[in-house]
Amino acid sequence: MKILIILFFFKYILLFGESTVLSLTLSADEILLGLGVKNRMVGVSGKIVDNEKYSNIVNETVGYKRAESNLENILFMKPDLVIAGDWMGKERIEHLENAGLNVFKYKTPRSFDSLVELVNAIGSKLNVSNRSEILVKNFKKRVKNIETKAKDIKNIKTAVLYSKSGRVYGSDTIFDDISKKANFKNLASENKIKGSTIISKEKLVELNPDIIIVSSYSLEKEDPFIEELLNDRSLQSISAIKNREVFPVKGKYMMTSSHHMIKALEDIFKIVYPNFEKGEEN
Repeated sequence: MKILIILFFFKYILLFGESTVLSLTLSADEILLGLGVKNRMVGVSGKIVDNEKYSNIVNETVGYKRAESNLENILFMKPDLVIAGDWMGKERIEHLENAGLNVFKYKTPRSFDSLVELVNAIGSKLNVSNRSEILVKNFKKRVKNIETKAKDIKNIKTAVLYSKSGRVYGSDTIFDDISKKANFKNLASENKIKGSTIISKEKLVELNPDIIIVSSYSLEKEDPFIEELLNDRSLQSISAIKNREVFPVKGKYMMTSSHHMIKALEDIFKIVYPNFEKGEEN
């Protein structure tokens, strides 16, 4: 009887505990490392993990093969599970499945709640739910800390997240969820803009935010795009421009759908309400 129990235990480990995994997205790479399953990763999504502009895990994946969504590379790595994002497209994912790969396709998170669901789902797939619970608990604790601080703010500011391509981020985006948690008005969603949408400069003037937040991928000390906005003659009537309230937040925090997004919430709260920590009225 004891022998049967031992055999079952080892079979369980082989089937579930030691299954290998390959992520095809930077977000999932970051989550996998956060879950402490580095020894089960047969590779990482691609060279993007080494790019300081986009990656929160630079230098943490030295020596790992890069998949680059190349089917030959992926098959060579022989992963038990492949993690793919829905933004990769139906055909590409079907291509992987038709090659006999076990693919877990996740929906890109549009809120912190859906991000928590993703972390838990990956933890469950790899049979490390205990680790995902710890990661999520810490994440939620930091979110709650911001919500607790923000709820008592009386002088509510207005803001937009603005990109070099002219995009703003309205309802059904992480930025809109951040605006709720940090207690400021996201003027894009307030004006019925949904998702990530390119707007004209005239529309930006019409929105007239107190603060413009730029998702920055610049490695320079000062993001040149901010100076470009401040000096744009067509934008001088905007409150944020007149008061020089234009600030960067790292794009790798803002746009990568992993637990590192908590840093975007914390940084944006400090941007919108810089005097709060000093105990001053905002």
